[in-house]
Amino acid sequence: MCCSLECAYPYRILILGDSYAAGNGAGNDYGVEGCSRSRDTWGELVRRRIAVSQNRFIEVTNHACIGGVLSSSVQVKNGLLVDRRVGTRRLSRPGFQSDAESEIRRECSAMTVVEPDEYYKLDRLTTTVGGILSTLTGDCGRYVTSQMASVNDHYDLVLLTLGGNDARFATIGAQCLAGFEYSDADSCAAALDAADGFVSDEQSTVTRFA
Repeated sequence: MCCSLECAYPYRILILGDSYAAGNGAGNDYGVEGCSRSRDTWGELVRRRIAVSQNRFIEVTNHACIGGVLSSSVQVKNGLLVDRRVGTRRLSRPGFQSDAESEIRRECSAMTVVEPDEYYKLDRLTTTVGGILSTLTGDCGRYVTSQMASVNDHYDLVLLTLGGNDARFATIGAQCLAGFEYSDADSCAAALDAADGFVSDEQSTVTRFA
């Protein structure tokens, strides 16, 4: 039971990582489309247990996303946090090139997002010339910000599950499960060796952010 003055403030939990952390398959999804964040993920179960045991309000922020890997979650590239694209919307506008480009850029940046870690950015513009006027096509990427960008002293607890996609867990499952269509002993051994190598190589990277 929490009885001190600090109990007047919410206990804040941040969930980071891949599909295991997001709660893919647990149902009751919410948030960024394509991330499969569930209100029944294991991080939410932790929240409920703490809330009951301490009789305290717990606030959860889930920034985990299916397919999450180290490069788009915790690593830094060229001194910058790496954001991850989770979708693309194509926009086309006929007209004079400068006008059409301005309109596409405006529409892309103004697209509606549902979570504060989600945004749109124009990735590419393609011009098709047809007489006096041109048609511009823009690929407007939908991104989630690097998960490490969310970590700060606002949170009391950070829950993280990450590395399965980097270690190619799906490949291991397909090639090592007996009787599965794609199972193969040699391929299984190679996949396991590659996963062991990844864990050894990346352990220091994860430790730096611990």
